[in-house]
Formats: sequence, structure tokens, C-alpha cells
Amino acid sequence: LKPFGGKTAPGSLGGLRRVSSRKSAMAAASAAFLGASEAALAEDWVIEDGAGAAPVAGLGLEAAVESEVVASHAHEIDAVLSVVSAPQAGGASPRAPLRLVAVLDKSGSMHGEKLRLVRDTMRFMLRHLDARDRLGLVEYGTAVKVLAPLTLCDEAGRARLDAALGSMRAGSQTNLSGGLLRGLELHGEVGRGVAQAVPHQRVRFGNTYRLLSDDEAESLTPWGTTPLQPGVRRVHEWTMELRFDDEEDAALVEKVTYRLHETFTQNVVLVSEAPFSLKRHGWGTFRVFATLHLCDGRAFDLEHDLVFGEPETFRPMLLPLRRAVSPALVDPPADSAAVRSTFLFTDGLANVGIRDPEALCAAARAKLEELGGQRCTLSTFGFGSDHSANLLERLASAGGGTYSYVESEDQIGEAFGEALGGLLSTTHQNVRLRLTLAPGVRVARACTDFETAVQEAEDGAQSLTVELGDLFDEERRDILLRLALPAAGGAGEEGL
Repeated sequence: LKPFGGKTAPGSLGGLRRVSSRKSAMAAASAAFLGASEAALAEDWVIEDGAGAAPVAGLGLEAAVESEVVASHAHEIDAVLSVVSAPQAGGASPRAPLRLVAVLDKSGSMHGEKLRLVRDTMRFMLRHLDARDRLGLVEYGTAVKVLAPLTLCDEAGRARLDAALGSMRAGSQTNLSGGLLRGLELHGEVGRGVAQAVPHQRVRFGNTYRLLSDDEAESLTPWGTTPLQPGVRRVHEWTMELRFDDEEDAALVEKVTYRLHETFTQNVVLVSEAPFSLKRHGWGTFRVFATLHLCDGRAFDLEHDLVFGEPETFRPMLLPLRRAVSPALVDPPADSAAVRSTFLFTDGLANVGIRDPEALCAAARAKLEELGGQRCTLSTFGFGSDHSANLLERLASAGGGTYSYVESEDQIGEAFGEALGGLLSTTHQNVRLRLTLAPGVRVARACTDFETAVQEAEDGAQSLTVELGDLFDEERRDILLRLALPAAGGAGEEGL
């Protein structure tokens, strides 16, 4: 170890020993830096065998102590260990591959220009990703939908992602918790290539109609309490249904939730049996919203404008009721060194799903822990004044990311761009520093905001682990330590 201001060569510190015992009773430092190659130290410090850490290109370790002279009696000494993401030869620093999931709000308040800007911004970001990267897309309103799993951003993958973005439509409420948790789950669903496509299933969604007689209408209890205008009668009977071309497809649907006009006394109705019929009568038409819940947990938003006068009016549509057949979820070798992150975007308050901030943050932390080796950072983006800044700040803090307040529509691209730029300049992720000390030497204090842990071996030797997180190109992380040294045992070499 050299005095403050001196540097070691980039590398991993193995066992260090001071050959000249007269100069320092601090006879050796033993440190293992996970993820770097060995290098010699200057002067008469000698590097011994390291801890067997696998080399990682572009990482270096620098070390310094407060003085060249160390007293022989028991006392404390300050030292600094610095981890550096060094530039590569020729100035080129290959970045790590990126695994990014964008969780996008498509609630009713996102209609028009907001949603267009979000789509355009995602397409702009997509142009800066390449075949080493994967992008996943999740949209949420009342229901949650995976627009695309983590998809390789080669030419074919970018085309699929672009088409998925084009399918987004605003509408319904804000199931922020459902979208966020599903987005985090995608990081644990890494496979080779893309799931094999399967044909979509054809369904028809709409209403039948019957004009009631005056006597029939008078005998029925009204579904709403709104006073009728003169000459208006509740004589229109309609039935919403979901019809399947293949009867076996009906078994894939668990339930359908209908949302009717606010003038209905009960305007949210759940139907759990095929053909998922809902019969009502009234005096006018309106748009019926529905959420189709599948047995596998997925959901799709549907809508239909009631039509009176025709016996039935149904619109055909193709839905992916059956899951795609996925290849074995094997973590490719490149993913082990990938930078992982999730972007959460919203312009409003959570009004569906988990709404309590404390419970939502706890659920996010638990989901991040479940990811294990696929753990990601979480960055949040709040648009306008209606979102909960406190909630988004807490979620970003729990996920080790950042919160961005987007004041106006023209700042959406800037906010996403800054966050993406940080990820694309990340060269190393989840860097960990481990310092192993000789028996008798103690860590008196670690002066750092990074997460630290001190462990003690059977022989009494302490080791300090510091979780340094992600490093950008040419970034350094300094760790100030205060070490408690025992009294020197006599002349000769002694280990630290």
C-alpha cells in the first residue's frame, strides 16, 4: 500500500506484505477484488497469490494509506481503496449488453399527444439498441399486457417491437402495481431467441337487441336511477356476449368484467361463465368496456358501442388466448454480464390493484429479490402534476434507480434519453469489492454509503464486502476505511 496520492497498477490485490519491517508494522494487506486481473505493486510491496477471482477486462484497483510510517503499537490507520473502470486501449470501452423493460401507462388520461410521444420516444430509444441488447414492453391500464417479452434488438426483433408499440391504445384506469410487477417478472423470463408463434384465436364481441313492449318495460325494475326526460322510455333490451369460434377456447377464459355507463346503479359487473352474457335494458346507447381475464393470468381490454335496431351486432377479432410455446428458459452466457433495468412511466395515481404506497413498495422489493441473478434497477418517470412523486421516488430508491419528473410533453424524450444514455455507458454491473484481513486486524469503520458487510472466519480473520453497484466508463468508486491494527509482534514480516 502506498501513501495517499500514490497508485497501484490496475488489478486484483491478493496478499500484500511489507518486506521492510522497520518502516511499517503494518506488515501486509490482504484484499481480493472480485472481477479483475492481478498486477504488481510499486516499491518493495509484493503481491502474493490472489483469491482466485476471475479476470474482468477494464477494472482496476488503487490503494493508498495515510502515511509511509506506521507505529508498532496498537492503533488505527486510514486507508482508501478505489475501484476504477479504466478506458480500453485505443480509447474504446465496449459497453455491457442491455436488458431493458419499459412499463408504459396507457390509461385514459394518456390519450392523444401523450401516448404518441411515448411511442415515438420508445422508437427513438430502439434505434440506439443493437443485436447484443434485449427490450421488453409492458402496457397497463385497468388490465396488464405484455406487448413484447425481452426481445433481441436485431433487425427482426426491432420490427416486432415497433409493431408492438404501434398497437398501444389509451383507455381505462391505472393498474400501476400490476404493470410494474409484470415488468419486473420479465427479467426472470430470459430465453434463447423468441417464443414460437401460435395462431391467434377468433372471437366475436358485441350485443344482441330486442325492443320491449310497454307492458314488458313497465314490469321490469330499472337498472338506473336517472330521471327520464319526457317521451323517453326504457324499452331497449340488450345482451353483451363473447362468442368463440372454437368452443374449447371458452375454457381458457376465467371471467369477463364489464364496465357500464355511470348512470347504472351497478356499473361494474363480473361474469364467470361462457358465453359471458350480460343482459340489461334501458333507454339509450353507450360504449361498454370489458376486461377479458384468462386462466393463465393474462388479460385483454375490449370495448363495444351498443347498437339498437339490429337483432345482433358482433365484431370479430383475433386474440392470443393460447400462450406461445417458449423455448427452454436458459440464461444465455451474455446475460450474466448484462446491465438490467426497468423503466416505469405514469401520468396519474394508482386506482386499480395495489394502491397503498407502503404495500406497493414492499411488493416491488420482494419481486426484485426474487429475481436473484437477474435483479435489475428500477427507474421511474412521472408525467405532469397528477402523479404521486413520493411513491415514484420510493420505488426508484427501492430499485436502486432514479426518479424523473417530466413537467411537460416535450420533456418525455429528454427524460427517457438521459436514463438510457446512462445505461448504455455502463461498462460493469454489480461490482463487489472484498477486503480480507489477517487475524487481529479489524475494520473499525467503513466510511461509505455503499452497502457493506463484515464477516469473520474461524481463524478470527475479518473480511469486508462492499457492494459498489454499476460502473460507467472511466468511473471510480473510493472507499475510505479505518483499520484497527494490533501491536507488532516483533521484528520481521507481519500480515495485515
